Amino acid sequence: MYSILGRMVMREMMEQGVDLNALVSASAATYYMRSGSSSVNAGIREGALLVVDCSVTPVHGSIVIAAVNGRYVMRRLLLRERPALQHLDKLNDLIDTESLENEQQDGDAAIFGVITYIINDARSKKFDDNPCM
Repeated sequence: MYSILGRMVMREMMEQGVDLNALVSASAATYYMRSGSSSVNAGIREGALLVVDCSVTPVHGSIVIAAVNGRYVMRRLLLRERPALQHLDKLNDLIDTESLENEQQDGDAAIFGVITYIINDARSKKFDDNPCM
């Protein structure tokens, strides 16, 4: 029974295809980026396709793309206690968002957008299905 149901679902998926636009809420404010580094804690592999939405309001714990020292980097936004950007794997590495925003020369906010989807290449065989945490 399972294999028949599985084949039916696969056939339906193949006929419909995969539409990345279904992941986008505001196409003019959505960007696709490649991850230049990996983050085990966030489930992001190097080279992953990131869907970044600039129209989404980030909340506490959102993974964001932020401008830090003239580069775009992935960080976790912390809003409780004091607003800060946290390195995804070095949990003690915090950047105060107020000082970061003051460094921006043209007055733009330090946060570029919120990562809404992460698409990893599963062929790399680098996934650990039994992580030790």
